[in-house]
Amino acid sequence: MEPADFQQFYGILPEPMLFLTEEGEVLTANAAATDLLGRELPELAGTRLHELTAETEQKLRRYLVLWRRSTQFVPGALLVQCYDGATVRCRAEGAALRSKIDTVPVRLLLRLLPEQSTTSRFLALNERVEALKEEIAVRQRVQAELYREREMVAYHHGEHW
Repeated sequence: MEPADFQQFYGILPEPMLFLTEEGEVLTANAAATDLLGRELPELAGTRLHELTAETEQKLRRYLVLWRRSTQFVPGALLVQCYDGATVRCRAEGAALRSKIDTVPVRLLLRLLPEQSTTSRFLALNERVEALKEEIAVRQRVQAELYREREMVAYHHGEHW
């Protein structure tokens, strides 16, 4: 897989995802990852994973070895260092993307899932529910207005239902 393929398949996902070399160098990232890290894609490309975390090199090397060995997501945890200096504890899941051609290097897919407290998850869920309620109300108003307009047109054309 190439960075353009990554963007096509993973670019719009809401989960922060990084596409890495097997040594942990960022090839590309999706928009959710750039938002989490507070860095634009050109700035992220070429960055080493250890520059994006507050973890020891030894821990990162262990994760990279585990992720290279598996084509299934292997769970872990990373303390991600954001551009503004904040750190975010994330569940990190990595897996190898292998090509059928031996000469193509192994690439790693890393999914970062920021951990939230129960209160934060509840508040986020509550905000989403409220947004959905508002969206439903707007759709119902528009639907009622369209129905009224349709009845008016039918009435003026002598079509009574």
